[in-house]
Amino acid sequence: QKPTWQSPRTHVQRAAADDQDERWHKARTLWAALARAGHVHTDTDAALMAYVTRQVKVAHWRFLNTAQINTVIEAIKRWCVRISN
Repeated sequence: QKPTWQSPRTHVQRAAADDQDERWHKARTLWAALARAGHVHTDTDAALMAYVTRQVKVAHWRFLNTAQINTVIEAIKRWCVRISN
């Protein structure tokens, strides 16, 4: 039975079903490549989250909208291209 009242979600909250695991995996893979190349000193999820926060001013990956996710991934991809040249 469904409850009679549910608290409304704000626009920045996401449900567990709104996951962005594929995009997180892509960002995480690029981050690991930077670490293997010696350009990232800390290859952890926390370090990547700190980078994400600096880039788009959002405290956690799960709260990013599509444009913000793309901004982060494209920034990491550009970083990878710069180090490969």
